[in-house]
Formats: sequence, C-alpha cells, structure tokens
Amino acid sequence: MKRLEETAARICDLVGDQADAECRVTHTAHGLTRFANSHIHQHHGEDTVSVRLRVAVDGRVSAINAVGLGDDDLGGLVDQALEAARLQPVDPDWPGVSGPVEPARMDKVAQNTIDATPATRAEQVAAFVEAGEGSAAAGYLDSGLTEVALATTGGLAV
Repeated sequence: MKRLEETAARICDLVGDQADAECRVTHTAHGLTRFANSHIHQHHGEDTVSVRLRVAVDGRVSAINAVGLGDDDLGGLVDQALEAARLQPVDPDWPGVSGPVEPARMDKVAQNTIDATPATRAEQVAAFVEAGEGSAAAGYLDSGLTEVALATTGGLAV
C-alpha cells in the first residue's frame, strides 16, 4: 500500500502549482477458478495497477486513466492531463480538490482471501464438489483484493 501512496503523491508533486489535481492509484489482485462437470477447467489471475488523474486548470477540468505505468511514464501522464484540461470549457460547478481529512479506516481483511492461490481455490472447489455427493457441479470461485490510494494537491493523502 505504501507504494500506491507514494505514486499518488509523486503524481501530485509533478502537477505542482500548474493545476488542482486529484490522483487515485488502485492495485487489484484477482484470481478466478472455473469448474464444470465437477472438474476445474480454468485458472485465471490478474495483478494490475491503474491510475486516474483529474486536473483543473483555471476551472477547466479533465481526467485521464492509465494502466501499467512505470515511474518514467508519470510525467507524460501529467502532461497529457494538463493539455487536455486546457482545451476544456470552464466547469462552473467544479468544487475544487479536497484538503487533508482523517478518513475512516477499514483494517478488516480476510487474509485467506488475500493469500488465495490457484491451489487453495482448487482445494475449496474440491470440497464443494465432494459435498455434492455425486452431483455434477459447475461454477467459479473468485478471490481478490483492491487497494486504493488517493492524493490531491490540496493536501489529501489517504
């Protein structure tokens, strides 16, 4: 999670005083095991980091989304968002970016879900199939974790 917070803060630093900015960095780790006729036929996994940057230049607002950026790509992302914002009409309803707040924290996570691998999902599918006592079972078992960091040029960092 620390890496996400650092990336969001770095993007806001790159924007600096050129605009108001809000940056959301999201990490999603997702695993899926599919089964039919009581047999597993597919394991699938994804591990992605995405960025959403919204900027306002003199009330002209634009947002840009990206997936799989490296540290060297962040400056280009900022430049694209600023360029797009300058082309927009003024948004009279733009409320500005949030300043520092103390958010409610949710520290309850199911560690076995976070640690789920194809093998652990397969064990759970096997138990499900066995409980069916000879019935043909079909379905999927899904596990995932999403972490989000949010930062603004107004001082928000959560």
